[in-house]
Amino acid sequence: MRLRTAGTRSSRRGRRGGQDNDDDFSLAGELDDGGRYNRSDCFKVEKMLLVYGFGRWEDILAHGRFKKKLELSDVELIAKSVVRKMEL
Repeated sequence: MRLRTAGTRSSRRGRRGGQDNDDDFSLAGELDDGGRYNRSDCFKVEKMLLVYGFGRWEDILAHGRFKKKLELSDVELIAKSVVRKMEL
């Protein structure tokens, strides 16, 4: 038999289902894409930039495992926006 302490089980598990507030990384103002790039793909492009370097769009596109079908121009646009956001 276990002794239960105050609080619910869900409060001990951590934050789940809350609002996703990621103000540090928002490309909404940078990309005029009509909402076609999701956050996951933007983070993957950022990670691939660190692995392959700027300008190696074919390698980033080949190894990115993106959720949506991206073109070379999409990867280049996202990468430029990520770099521009880092400058601020």
